[in-house]
Amino acid sequence: MNRSRPPAAVNRRGFLARAARRLGWVGLAGLVTARSRAGAPQTGGEPALRYNLDRFTKTDPKYLRFEEVGRVPSPRASLRRVTVGPSGHWYLAAGNHVCQLHPRTGPGWEVTLASTVRCVSPGPEGDLLVGVRDHLEAFDARGQRRSTWAAPGPKAWLTGVCATARDVFVADAASRVVLHYDRGGTLLGRIGTRGAGRTGGVFVVPSPYFDVHAGPGEELWVANPGRHRLESFGLEGTPKTSWGVASFDLAGFCGCCNPAHFVRLRDGRFITSEKGIPRIKVYSATGEFEGVVAGPEAFPEYLDNLNRGPVGLDVAVDEAGQVLVADTLAGAVRIFRERPSA
Repeated sequence: MNRSRPPAAVNRRGFLARAARRLGWVGLAGLVTARSRAGAPQTGGEPALRYNLDRFTKTDPKYLRFEEVGRVPSPRASLRRVTVGPSGHWYLAAGNHVCQLHPRTGPGWEVTLASTVRCVSPGPEGDLLVGVRDHLEAFDARGQRRSTWAAPGPKAWLTGVCATARDVFVADAASRVVLHYDRGGTLLGRIGTRGAGRTGGVFVVPSPYFDVHAGPGEELWVANPGRHRLESFGLEGTPKTSWGVASFDLAGFCGCCNPAHFVRLRDGRFITSEKGIPRIKVYSATGEFEGVVAGPEAFPEYLDNLNRGPVGLDVAVDEAGQVLVADTLAGAVRIFRERPSA
């Protein structure tokens, strides 16, 4: 793929080609059977692909650590992202809108942007940073626009943002770097570039899913989806540690580019979300697989729509430690609570 172009959404052929390169055609054959679907219409003489996902669509109950306890409909169509602010308010990115609501008191304010909202991050004072494809816009705690930041480049494709008291980190899937700003919008540096004399980048981003979160202390976590792992950096960009493996097994990340989204619980554990085969899982603070929040059986519509391209399920964590899932096809935030330990 031409690295100067923004990544395109993963299509069926691209998914198969990348999976074949990573897993080998023998391994890939266990996932996909390329033959006509019985009774399925054919287009352009090309047989429809039938995805043989039987092995992966049911989760062994012994791994299920969470249960669904509620759903909150999105006030707007095309729900894409969900995040939680310091006051407990939720912020939903849906189409060209960001909607504030509280799970107990209901809808709050709403802002409208000129194009699709790609990412959202509340600041520690309740302010809000909103990313569209090529730039960020800043809002105060009442939803009033404060400023529009300059685009980081002519082909920027912003997919993730996180704000701390002093810093803002923005994942640009087109350039495959994390941009480091101060809170006023001044660019301080780029994380993920190679040193002099070296080619290629640190991050492999085959599709527009590239997430970033600031951890406790001087630590930044970034999804490296093409390498199927999460990586941590110091705030100045120094690599620290990483974990994750490419695998169809529950403990690993499958497909061309996963995890698509992630977030951290207050105790340091990770919640990850995979597209393609929709799986939301929980890992320890050091990356050991602990269990499943919600398996593919919780999202049958996503498996039915796999041929149309995978959809990413964004995740967030509320003040009670519940996992919030932005279910795009259902048009609702689904709430999952951890089951008591046996």
